Amino acid sequence: MEPEKIQTSLPENAYRELKPGEEYTPVMPASSNPKEVTPYSVTMGVVMAVVFSAAAAFLGLKVGQVFEAAIPIAIIAVGMGSVLGKKNMLGQNVIIQSIGASSGVIVAGAIFTLPALYILGLDAAFWQVFLSSLFGGLLGSLFLTGQFAGDYTAAEGTPGARTETALRQNLPLRDALRRWKTTLLMLGGVQELDGIYFTGEGLIENLTVTDEALGEKNLAALQDYCREAEPYTVLLPSACAISSQLLPEAALLFDQETWLQNAAAALSPLCREVLNAYPLLEENGDSRLFYRTDSRPTQLTGYLLYQALDYFPYAKDSFSNTPLRYDCTGDLYARWSYDKVRADVVTALLPLEDSRSYTITHTAADGTVTRWNTLYPLEGTAEIDCILGGPAAIIAVTAEGSIPRSLLVLGDENALCVIPYLALHYDRITYVDVTRCSDELLSATAGAEYDRTLLLYGAPTLLNDDLTVGLAALTPN
Repeated sequence: MEPEKIQTSLPENAYRELKPGEEYTPVMPASSNPKEVTPYSVTMGVVMAVVFSAAAAFLGLKVGQVFEAAIPIAIIAVGMGSVLGKKNMLGQNVIIQSIGASSGVIVAGAIFTLPALYILGLDAAFWQVFLSSLFGGLLGSLFLTGQFAGDYTAAEGTPGARTETALRQNLPLRDALRRWKTTLLMLGGVQELDGIYFTGEGLIENLTVTDEALGEKNLAALQDYCREAEPYTVLLPSACAISSQLLPEAALLFDQETWLQNAAAALSPLCREVLNAYPLLEENGDSRLFYRTDSRPTQLTGYLLYQALDYFPYAKDSFSNTPLRYDCTGDLYARWSYDKVRADVVTALLPLEDSRSYTITHTAADGTVTRWNTLYPLEGTAEIDCILGGPAAIIAVTAEGSIPRSLLVLGDENALCVIPYLALHYDRITYVDVTRCSDELLSATAGAEYDRTLLLYGAPTLLNDDLTVGLAALTPN
């Protein structure tokens, strides 16, 4: 049996344009499993970093400029591999060069700034110079964590995107670094991070609208649907509009109040009733209408909407405010990671007397089905998702013992806060989130008949998510 031939140079078609149907096989194909991060490569990389850091520091202080260490380190790595008789060293050499090439980064930052201590005649002990360089590099790592925003898929293809994803998921101490970064920012007086404001009361996400034309398209699609279905409609603002007084004066906020007013005016002639929830929530702004760590509205908001709709609602004293889950954190906390933010307590207004039996059926976009025999499942859910099991493409609620009539709810995750109250008046409720539904799910849902239809969307969905295709698929012909 002939020994496997080791490829030592680029293939011939690396130097020309590929012919139609021709494939390029790189030196390290994806099907191979070469050695890369090994004790040898890491040790050699660290040694190179130390040696070239000292050399760059001496040269920079002596003549005022440094050199690029990557090329000589790569040459030394190849030479050392040959001297030691190592084989298939390409992957390990890349690691050695990558680690060693970092030598000039901190050195350059140090040699052009630390001499100022001596020029000014200040005392500069070795440990001060060492620690300032160490913590400077650490701060750079903290501020860089999570800031990779380039479109690597477009620039480098799928492998580049996969590499970026792997780096994000497997960076050592990734979560700890992110928390430390946020803490340092907060200690420095920063109140906003990635569009999320820390108010002392909790986290509030700013609504950023990238394309106002999309909001107008969604509004037109809603008008087309309402013209045929004559639904009840609820338009819900986000927390940053209702709690704008808690945000810094310099915060740039989208005018949700005006946009929702105009949207309600455009839909009113086509609907049985349109509720612009902005005035209602603003009037109750002193209450906990949104979670501290999540962008979703609380069950109290759901009850206020339930009262405002024409459903002959039960009085509030018919319910008991019951904690469901303590120490919950939501999507905003996952992105902010500041441990001084108070966790949420998920509560629900449960009827004092309720003989109905409930079943929830979740259908995911891929067709996966999950069922619970309660409106507030604690098993199989996490954090705030104990309300109706959390968001899904389709949620079917059956309430045995309620009035035998059906309700279709088209909306986003904001609608989940009001559905448990509506289940007191309908024995069958179907919630559909068209942004999560596949074409097959939309086709299966279209054509079904309901006694009443409710549209309930939040401003972020209306302004930033494309609803046109899904609404068109469900619009009655």
